[in-house]
Amino acid sequence: MSGASPYDDETEGVLERTRAKGVVLVVIGGKKGNAYSVVGPAELHYNLPELLRRAADEAEAYQRADEFTSQFATQTREPFPKN
Repeated sequence: MSGASPYDDETEGVLERTRAKGVVLVVIGGKKGNAYSVVGPAELHYNLPELLRRAADEAEAYQRADEFTSQFATQTREPFPKN
């Protein structure tokens, strides 16, 4: 467990329910504020930056391929909501 997030309990619950090897939970505008939690083996923690970069690249490629989503995304780009 990462131990540094107010959402660690929720992340542990997802890990147990899904029987996954690891879980990365990102919460934006939650009742405990904005935070992320990582639960899993050390390599998940170590590889997290690369994993998030690949996820962002895939999301951008999907948006470029979908005209409606692409237009919506460019109109609504704002920073994450404040806590």
